[in-house]
Amino acid sequence: MRSRYVLDLYALIAYLNDEEGADEVEGVLREAARGEAELFMHAVNLGEVLYIAMREEGELEALRILGVVKGYPMEIVDEIPESLLLRAARLKGAYKISYADAFAAATAAEKGAVLVTGDPEFRELEESGEIEVMWI
Repeated sequence: MRSRYVLDLYALIAYLNDEEGADEVEGVLREAARGEAELFMHAVNLGEVLYIAMREEGELEALRILGVVKGYPMEIVDEIPESLLLRAARLKGAYKISYADAFAAATAAEKGAVLVTGDPEFRELEESGEIEVMWI
């Protein structure tokens, strides 16, 4: 069975900016490109990356990043079925995470995937067994 991963804001920004953890994210991207893994990111989390780029570098840079990311071997989950909505709401209600982070965690749980992140907000979810995390 192929591995399954979900990237969050932290992981994608680390990769785009060649920050600590970029090598691990690159490894996951390469695995997906070879067909050895499935890779996902929720559109809510991609939106986070884009608004940060817009705020810091302008809309043209955000659009450039969007084009780059759309070329990655990754499915952008752009629907919010009721099961995902309810899971994200439950996670947000139970843990001290942002609403966008709740979508990353819920997507990982719904897809049976490992969340790729370095964001310490997810530590409690991992410790509780809600999600599995690949720390970068």
